[in-house]
Amino acid sequence: MKANSWTEFQPLKEVILGKGYTTDWLTKEQFPEDDLRAGLKQIFEETEEDVLKVKDFLESVGVNVLRPEITFDLNKKFGQIDLSKFKFQFPNHPLQPRDTAGVYGDTLVHFYTGNNGRFFENWGTYNHFIEYYKQGNNWISMPMPNFDSPTQGYEEHDNKKILYHSANILRCGKDIFYSAVHPTRGHHKGKGSNLGMEWLQRAFGDKFRYHIVDVGGHLDGKLALLRPGLLACWDKEDIPEVLKSWDVIEVPKTAWNVPDYFTRTRKKRWYQEFVSEYLTEWIGYCDETVFDVNCFSVNENLVITNGYHKETYDKFKAHGIEAWPWHWRHKHFWDGGIHCLTMDTIREGNQEDYFS
Repeated sequence: MKANSWTEFQPLKEVILGKGYTTDWLTKEQFPEDDLRAGLKQIFEETEEDVLKVKDFLESVGVNVLRPEITFDLNKKFGQIDLSKFKFQFPNHPLQPRDTAGVYGDTLVHFYTGNNGRFFENWGTYNHFIEYYKQGNNWISMPMPNFDSPTQGYEEHDNKKILYHSANILRCGKDIFYSAVHPTRGHHKGKGSNLGMEWLQRAFGDKFRYHIVDVGGHLDGKLALLRPGLLACWDKEDIPEVLKSWDVIEVPKTAWNVPDYFTRTRKKRWYQEFVSEYLTEWIGYCDETVFDVNCFSVNENLVITNGYHKETYDKFKAHGIEAWPWHWRHKHFWDGGIHCLTMDTIREGNQEDYFS
């Protein structure tokens, strides 16, 4: 079946659901500290347990769920990828596939980010994309950035490299909304380069209309397009002009409310000495994240949310939307929500114009 996904809300038929590493790589040879192995083992095992609950729920409502492949063997020695200036110790796993790839209508797109550790992340979904390609989908990829620094910093390489995140973008039929590379509002920096968004617009031509949103970072952490005429956000100032006529579900602004259990985890020696040193490109900065807006629509009347919040759920219900609460125990560790973990590849419907 061909990939087909024009919006964030049309009826979902098939999705790629992220997958993290297994705990096989947590050997005593590589990680002699018992508390380090125990801490990471709990996080990885409970992450997969929680993600499988999403898989079960989606399948129960008729959605076909695909999983990425794990293509790296972390049992090998540190620095397994070392090409002079391009190297990293722990390649990222395809737990949050939306960041580096996406389906735009009938076209599959691979992105490159500024994180060298994510350079090969799309290998995890490669076999699924091959099958879509064989069914007739177009498949394009950003040009590979050259390896001239330990990390592809966005500010340093803004006019030198083609970099962008798929999670910076929300699709709405004929229209694409995307976050700014150099926003004038908020404290988030942009994730990508101007050349990255320029490349995408050139590749698609007049297939879409483009609307910049004056915020930095992943747009799915600022806005959720729930159905035509209805969106969710945590700051109404983020809403672009073309969407100001839509009804708004305003979710509580919960950034900087890091739970006590994760604060305690951060204080543990194994976190400070290992995770903060070697896994910084995996974990992000969850302090500034509002998880409630990072929801994922199964259709216009059903969404998956990151936990239960009565005020938000009452607002969903008032608009005729049923919400299924997913409790991801380690969302703060990974700095991601349900929208990050999913890549909706097949939704019913065609490209519609919702603004004419």
